[in-house]
Amino acid sequence: MRDLVLGALAACIVMLIMRVQELERRIDEERGRVDPRVLQQHGSFAVLSSAGADIDVDGLIFDAEQYSMGIVSDLDKASASPSKPNTWYSILQRAELLRDIGSDTWDVSWGGHTILETHTANNNRSMELSELVQYRGRLLGMCDRTGILYKIDLSTGAAWPRWAIADGDGDEPKPFKGEWATVKNGKLWVGSPGVKWWAPANPLASRGPRKGRALLNRNPEWVKQMDERGHIVNHDWGPVYAALRRVMGVSKDGYVWHEAVHWDSVNRLWATRRPLNQRAHSTAPHTQHTASLARRRVRNMHTHTHTRARARTEVAMPLRRPAVLRSWVFLPRRWSRTEPHDELLDERRGANFLLLASETFDNITLRELGPLEPERGWTSVRKVLGTADVYVGLKCKEVKGEPMETKLAVFDLHGRFKLEPPFVAVPGENVKFEGVEFLGVPSMYRALSGLGSDPSVSKEECKRRMQARMLEHSTSLLSPASQEMSHSLIDT
Repeated sequence: MRDLVLGALAACIVMLIMRVQELERRIDEERGRVDPRVLQQHGSFAVLSSAGADIDVDGLIFDAEQYSMGIVSDLDKASASPSKPNTWYSILQRAELLRDIGSDTWDVSWGGHTILETHTANNNRSMELSELVQYRGRLLGMCDRTGILYKIDLSTGAAWPRWAIADGDGDEPKPFKGEWATVKNGKLWVGSPGVKWWAPANPLASRGPRKGRALLNRNPEWVKQMDERGHIVNHDWGPVYAALRRVMGVSKDGYVWHEAVHWDSVNRLWATRRPLNQRAHSTAPHTQHTASLARRRVRNMHTHTHTRARARTEVAMPLRRPAVLRSWVFLPRRWSRTEPHDELLDERRGANFLLLASETFDNITLRELGPLEPERGWTSVRKVLGTADVYVGLKCKEVKGEPMETKLAVFDLHGRFKLEPPFVAVPGENVKFEGVEFLGVPSMYRALSGLGSDPSVSKEECKRRMQARMLEHSTSLLSPASQEMSHSLIDT
């Protein structure tokens, strides 16, 4: 009897303590003080809410003037440390993306770099990081040789194996060749190139592009969906990749290699006149008919204002009420319309396409993005936080016997580039960078303070003022990167 009484008394005390804590939290909210216990982890970035509401920063439209970025390298076999035994490394380059809101001028300032190291390898290969992604407050780097997702500490350069992912449907002994990653609805999505693996060509077979090749497997067409506890759901994206190839006009013998994929929870729907360099596809009949009518109306409106020579240029017109969409963004790295994947020929099959797909992939739009450079292709893409349709992407050159190069671009969904020149080289001689990610919430200090810019000044003067302001007082949340910045490292 005594034990029962003591147990009931203990339960009452616990309930009383919980009630007092709840009352204290409500009092803090009413007073406007922020309770650290309501720090929400939503999607990619941490959000602090004084009302306890979970705010999706990825879905907000706001003005910011400074963004901290990390760009990670894939050194292939050169990832093995020349000075430390059983050590493999990758380079994380720091950068600041600057924006003058009044003139919509953009610029990039390069900071220092951090060496990421690990002692975990597979067949003497490791730390070949193909992507960088923020998920639930963790910065993760993905190795395409070991299938390991590393948790990265920016302050020390340490990289701890967080998850090891198996190839294909999850029951394969080979590590997963992860090439892209993005966050969708609070889950981490990780994908491979989206191609099929074929056996070497048969020299006795001379007919057809495949030349007697046998299909080995289609493991790269599987996509992994993960939660914060590491639970993995395997999805067969064979039909999805096939739909993307169909929109690009790729035959059954061709292929499209994907490394730059991003889920965008907010962008704008645009009605576009379709020239020779653009195609639109929808698997829904009524949607396809609607899109056809929209293109016809735009064509009739512009027939008298465009000559035959200008008809090849893409003309985009916003709808009266641009719809907020949730869509997939694909920037293929390499492709061939009729030939199967070949490791040697693949080096000069770069792509310059932008694919926008609805959440269910029943509506896919294709357009050109920048010039076609056969030796270069897109390796990573990220949406610039706070913008409606501005993205940052990496484009790499990887040709055997030639120095590797990486350049960065900022562009919108219309194919307009924001930097001058449109592509800026990423520092590093003979280094291939394959992943870019924003590191923290961007700075909005000047925008919130009403310190706007003068639209009448030149872009060159805007860039000079932006860089001088950054050196004077950095408002970025990534203080280590700002401290590494020096006068000698700033591009002028």
